[in-house]
Amino acid sequence: MARIKGDGTLFKDGQGYWTARVELPPAADGSRRRKTIRSKDRGTAVKRLRDLRAELDAHGDISTSVPTLKVWAERWMTHTAPERVRPRTLATYQGYLDRWILPAIGRVRLDHLTTTHVEQMHDLMRTGYGEGKDKRSPLSSTSRLQAHRILGVILRDAVRAGHLRANPADRDHIEAPRKAATTTAVLTPEQAWTVLQHVAHDRLCTRWAVALLGGLRQGEALGLERDAIDLDAGTITVQWQLQRLKDKPAQHVEHRDLGGGYYLTRPKTSSGMRVVPMTAPLLEVMKPHLEAIPLRQVAEHDLIFLTPQGRPIHSTGDTKRWRAILAEAKVPSVRLHDARHTTATMLLAAGVEMRVIQAILGHSSVAMSQHYAHASTEMTRDAMDRMSMSRVK
Repeated sequence: MARIKGDGTLFKDGQGYWTARVELPPAADGSRRRKTIRSKDRGTAVKRLRDLRAELDAHGDISTSVPTLKVWAERWMTHTAPERVRPRTLATYQGYLDRWILPAIGRVRLDHLTTTHVEQMHDLMRTGYGEGKDKRSPLSSTSRLQAHRILGVILRDAVRAGHLRANPADRDHIEAPRKAATTTAVLTPEQAWTVLQHVAHDRLCTRWAVALLGGLRQGEALGLERDAIDLDAGTITVQWQLQRLKDKPAQHVEHRDLGGGYYLTRPKTSSGMRVVPMTAPLLEVMKPHLEAIPLRQVAEHDLIFLTPQGRPIHSTGDTKRWRAILAEAKVPSVRLHDARHTTATMLLAAGVEMRVIQAILGHSSVAMSQHYAHASTEMTRDAMDRMSMSRVK
């Protein structure tokens, strides 16, 4: 056995391989840890041994077992992600992993990942893959960017865990996909009033009035309870959102279990929790709507928008009904989420300042956060009233 001074131990084993071994810091339980490599060539073994010693000196430790991206991502999704992200975001992460990230580069060991592998994932997302029911169509630039960012977050934690020295998906190593410039389709104020007139006698006409005149997100609207509505003050307090989830939210996510996979969870950001003044047209339909529904049908909730059977409304059915209404009203088809942009358009047409619009819609922006604090209920009420008055001008 030969010893290279200061560089660990080098010896030739019984099978004729030169074996290099470096002592590592002990494990959490105090057990011994070593990093061992083997080579038939003594010079190669000596070089690799010195590289290991240099790495140990530079970083204080060396990973003794490096998982593949697939193994690491599965572990990360099970133990790390649930404590950081919200349930719906977790489902989005899983979808990108299963459909794009892991099929492209999941078999690669973390310490072998390079920017070339990240580019391979980009190429797969641009071209799509598979056939028949397993076919994956090419992704939009927005979706490619989201997948890239998810990979970057996962690899950032792998760097922290010592499985690789640098993140090949960060901006210091590779350009992220660029989002193509797009124009959001919105209803004009005239089209919005056409829709509201069309649903005037609908059982859930107030649901659509809340979307177009209140600017509430889908989950926020479907999660409204009776105590969130103050008819005397003329306000809606946005404090919960309805979600249908496969798994129970993590403990750090404040929630209420409504049964059947439905949960009420808090809005994603602090700006999402807000008080929205109701315009006269919205108040006009809200009062009879509340009077028509029985008091607290079940112990878990007092939702104001329910199916005819008295259950929470599933987002899929809600979206389908929205599309049908637009078709029936003979107005352009826009996403339900973009009804909020219609609200913003109507507010802008009424001359409302952008900072007040952001407070009404509950947008989250670091640059505008100070402005949110100064947008009082009276300011936003005046803004919403001006929006409704613009209808008759």
